[in-house]
Amino acid sequence: MAVQSFVFFALAFWPLWIPVSALFLETELLRKRILQFCFACGSFVFIYATAALWVKAPIAVIHAHSLDYRFQDPFGWIPVSVQPFLYFSSTVLPLLVTSDRMAKRMGWLIFASLILAKITKAETLTSSWCFFAAIVSLIIAISIYLENRKKPALEKAGAAKLFSRFGHSV
Repeated sequence: MAVQSFVFFALAFWPLWIPVSALFLETELLRKRILQFCFACGSFVFIYATAALWVKAPIAVIHAHSLDYRFQDPFGWIPVSVQPFLYFSSTVLPLLVTSDRMAKRMGWLIFASLILAKITKAETLTSSWCFFAAIVSLIIAISIYLENRKKPALEKAGAAKLFSRFGHSV
């Protein structure tokens, strides 16, 4: 069940969640259109992968000190050459397309981690890329924490100036 849960999040959940999140952040029309395409790809990947997981459970084997998730497409409806395009279009592309600065940074780091995983551990790409993506997520979480930690002091200083104009202290 743990293997199935991991593969569900990696192959079904993220392809749906990432374009939806980027779409909610976006305000520019052209970028929204591209993100709608990403969402369509992600929706298809979500439905297809969820159905495939329901029909045939994946297995995990140890390969060169990493986990190799063996997941076979029980339907065979999507050519193997198209599958990476659909996955990339729904997990990496939305983060690169969005105008949100933090999401775009994360997109480039995720893309770099994909290349690193492909170069170093191509045979166990799913688990290796997820490992690198977890490191990227940690970096982003720390960045957000540090950025938000600065805000209260700045906001308080701004509030102090505003209230001092009216004869009050903060």
